This record gives sequence, C-alpha cells and structure tokens, in this order.
Amino acid sequence: MRLSATKLGSIANSRSFGDQLFDLAGEVPNLDLNFAGTKTLDPRVTFTRASTGTFVGSDGVLQSAVTNLLLRSEEFDNAYWTKARATVTANAAISPTGVLTADALIEDSTASNTHLAFSSSVSVATGTIYTYSIYAKATGRSWFNMQIGTGLEAYGATVPFCFFNVSNGTTGTSANCTPTIQSVGDGWYRCILTAIATTAATTTNIRIKLADSSSSDSYTGNGTSGIFIWGAQLEQSSTVGEYIPTTSTINSAPRFDHNPTTGESLGLLVEEARTNGIRNNTMVGAVAGTPGTNPNLWAYVTAQSNGLTVSVVGTGTESGINYIDYRFNGTTVASPLGVAFGIDTATAATGQTWTNSLYWKLAAGTTTGVSVWQIGVIENTSGGAFVSGANYVQTAPTTASLITQRPLATRTLSGGATVGQVVHTVSFTVTGNTTMDFTLRLGMPQMEQGAFATSVIPTTTATATRAADVASITGSNFSSFYNQTEGTVFADAISVATNTNVFSISDNSTNNRIQLETGSNTRRFRITSSGSARYDNSVSYTFGTQGKTVGAYLATSTNHATNGTLGSTSTASPLPVVDRIYIGSNAAGSLPNNGTIKRLTYWPTRFTNPTLQAISQP
Repeated sequence: MRLSATKLGSIANSRSFGDQLFDLAGEVPNLDLNFAGTKTLDPRVTFTRASTGTFVGSDGVLQSAVTNLLLRSEEFDNAYWTKARATVTANAAISPTGVLTADALIEDSTASNTHLAFSSSVSVATGTIYTYSIYAKATGRSWFNMQIGTGLEAYGATVPFCFFNVSNGTTGTSANCTPTIQSVGDGWYRCILTAIATTAATTTNIRIKLADSSSSDSYTGNGTSGIFIWGAQLEQSSTVGEYIPTTSTINSAPRFDHNPTTGESLGLLVEEARTNGIRNNTMVGAVAGTPGTNPNLWAYVTAQSNGLTVSVVGTGTESGINYIDYRFNGTTVASPLGVAFGIDTATAATGQTWTNSLYWKLAAGTTTGVSVWQIGVIENTSGGAFVSGANYVQTAPTTASLITQRPLATRTLSGGATVGQVVHTVSFTVTGNTTMDFTLRLGMPQMEQGAFATSVIPTTTATATRAADVASITGSNFSSFYNQTEGTVFADAISVATNTNVFSISDNSTNNRIQLETGSNTRRFRITSSGSARYDNSVSYTFGTQGKTVGAYLATSTNHATNGTLGSTSTASPLPVVDRIYIGSNAAGSLPNNGTIKRLTYWPTRFTNPTLQAISQP
C-alpha cells in the first residue's frame, strides 16, 4: 500500500467523475478505477515495474516516473541491510499508512562507537543528483544521522550527511547536501537528503545511524533505545517523489499518460518490457561547430558534400526531450542528393521485427527543395557490411512542438543468415541546384525489437531496458468486489497491437479466466473454464484508437459490446472460479495492453444487452 492511499479514499461507490456511466448502468459499481480522472491507483491495486519509465505529463512534457533504487524498502531486518552494533525488530510499530509494517532500529551497548544499519551497494552515476528519504519516529532516541556512502565510493571526501530530530521535526549538523524534514502525522517524519554524486565511482550505500545529539553519532548505547523506520527510498532526482515500496527488485511508479497534442488524460500506461538498442539517445558527446562533433556512437552516412554544409548547432531539451540541432546550408550541385545519419547499431537477426522512431521538428529556416523525408531500417552483417534494408517515407517535420512529432518505421528483417545488426537512419533527399538554409532538430531516437513503438527509453552509453508494467488486484481486495456467478466489466482503453489484453480475471492460470483481448482489429471477449473455451466472440475495433468495451457474464447468457456494437449472446457454462484481476495484461506482465486504460469498472450483476450497447457508445 502506498502512503498516498489515505488521501485517495475508496474510488468504488463514487460518482465524482463520469456520472453518465453510472446512470446508464442504473447502479453504482463495486469497483471503479477511473485512471484518467484521478491519475492515481486505488489502494487495492498492486503495481510494479522493475525500472523507470517515461510518460507525457498533463503539461505536455516528457517525464520519468519516480523510481526507488533501494531494495527491501520496508524490510530492514533483511540481509540487504547490514546491522552494525544495532538490531532490527520487524513489524514493531504502525507505519504511516496505518499498517503494522514499521521496524525498530535499536542500538546495542557498545561503548564510544556508531550504531547503524546500511544498505548493500547501490549503482549511481557521476555528476547526477540523488535524493535519499526515509520515514522515522522516535522510540528512545530523538536524533539520527542520514548518510550517503562512507567516503570510499561515489561521494569521495564529500560525504553527504545530515542529523535529524524526529521528536520535534528539526535538522542538525549537515554537510554536502540539502536536508528537509516533513511531518506526516502520528509522530512520523519524512527525512530527506539531496546530494550530487561527485567522483568516478559507480556505487554507494545508504546509512541510517543512530545519534545522541545534533552532531554526534558515536556514543555508548544503552541497548534499548532507537528509532522506528519505514519506507527508505533513493531516487535519481533533485526533489523527493511519491514513496514507492520495493522488495527484491527496484520499483517504479505507475504512469498516467497524456495526449501530447491536446493534453487529454489517457489513463494508466501499461507496456511490455522493451530495450532501446541506441546506446546514446540523449546526445552525450555532441559539440557545436562547423562541422562540430556528432554525439558519441552517431555518424554521418552522407555528410558535407556537393555544396551542402552540415553543422552541429547545439544540444538542449524541449518538452523534456533531449535534442540535437543540425544546420544544413548551401547550394546543392547534385540531383538528387541524399543526406543521412546513422544512429548506432543493435544486434539483430533475420526474421525479427524492429521499429525505429525519434522526435523531429523544423527548428529554423524552410525546407524548400527537400522532396522526401525518410527513416531507415538497415540490415548489416555483424561486422557492419550492408546486407539489406529500406527507407520509409515520412510526413515532413514542421515547426510544431517536438513532442507532437514522432515518426516511426517498422521492418521485418529479411537479409538472411548474414544479418547481425540493425541500424537506425534518418535521411532526406534534395533536388539539385537548390539553395537552402534550415535547422533540423532530432530528439531521443529509439530502436526496439517489436512491431510498434513504445514509450521513450533514455540512454547515455549503453542499451537500456524498461521492465514490464504489472498491475493487479488479488486476495481479499479482489473477493470484496467480485461476484463469481454474474457480473459486468467495462473498459475504456487504447490498444496498439494484436494479442494484447486490456484485463484478465483468472486464477493465475490459462485454464480459468475471463479476459478482454485485442485481436486482429477486434476486441475479443473470452471465457475459459477448466481449460475449455466457454465463450469467445469478437467485435470490430481499430488499433490505436479509444475503445469502450463492456462484457457481461452469466452461465446461461454472456455477451459484450464495443463502441456501441453488440456481439453475440451465448452460454458460458460453467463459469470459471477466479481469484484475481490483472489490469492491462493476461498475467504478470504477459501479453500487456501496450496502451493506456482510461477506466475499468465492475458491477456484480449481468446487464442487459441494450445496456451493454448504451454503456459502450463512443
């Protein structure tokens, strides 16, 4: 459960948003997950993603979700946290969420020494700002010292530390950091320390040191005093974010996406795991000049020649997107003249499907004389020799906001056994004897294995993987709203490809489930019981568009509708016995929706077919 659960309240039995849906149904639902309206998770939903991820905020800016880089954020008794001259008692106090999950860090009686717990090594990047936070409450000790590292790792001699008083909410001595303390009620404080990693080392550790004053953490312990601790977090940010719990892997916050052009709230973004094969899509290493220096791992395929000068104007950030500006000026003397950029390579093989994408815009000048704009997917041998490939024509970039222009190209590699690489290229063709002067802005290219583009994965020196989003409701949180004998489920969602799931109600197997699946331009409502199909019917749906689908189950009468079109009524006997719902996937990260879910609503009765049509009207 998240700390913010207390402010969320129960979204079920609420008419705060979209009352028309309730009016059409004629009754209040048992569960109403209005992701687009609330931009939060109901406390009953468990969410994980073992990496950070990007999304478009309501302000039209590309953002990164809060990610907790620490493990065992509520399990200080775990071996991940080393104890020195101190012990940890698990579940010793009520946490800030009102649950018995806070631990007690208690000093021993060692004389003239420190008493602490500290994490295993955590990876960090030099020159990057990190914020470390933890919730603490006094139990015999008022003071403790938060510290990043020991002076032997990423912070060198400038070890960031600060003393906090969790009896009166004040700070004491500090160095090399910005400290903050926030009261969260019931004697709990969120203690926060922000600092920059300063040396070339790539790891550090997080320390929780008991103290006997505002500046001393070396003293003789009494064997009984200490502090309660809960919710440790380390995030790559200059400000503290929403607390994200972790266990055996890092975890990141859910993403609530928006249309970059209109700002419309699209709801919860659920995607499969993907890897960006471009190792430096944030343009590290670029230097302005004529010609200037390309970003590391980038190259010109065709550069300054035939009367055209290409120069690096500079780099920057627009709407959260790292970009590089290239200026093209001069009078061409060839017809046609192609200018292309090779943006890194990734290991690949014939038969794989790859999608290349990037942001672009016309930053200055006019593109008179440019006849074709293209993105290429080029197949090479593992040694870099050309095998096959194609350039895919794109709509010309305009002066509109960078975040609103993301062309893409998809190709199934066909070059045979010699294919070992795939290359992302950007190119345009110019009519000969044309005078031109324009600046093209390129932002955060991505090369990923798959038939469609997913959210941007930032990279600097190596490929990076975004883990799968997994959201579910299980246990008593599920049984409290679900009816095994009849029910109606409504989903308003965008799906971008076939063989994806908007939701799946199951027993965590493929033998028993009720699911809404996206087929080949269809929405498919399926019920499986004891391994046998009991209901399977589809209604037309267009990929990438908003689709309102509602499915109603009853052993003797099951049906569904999408965007006002009704499916076929049939029996679904016997119905499966289920114990959970996966939101945006078929199982834990399996066959994810790869799109956004605006709303997911459940009623414990089987609505009539006319009601299904009415609820699903676009």
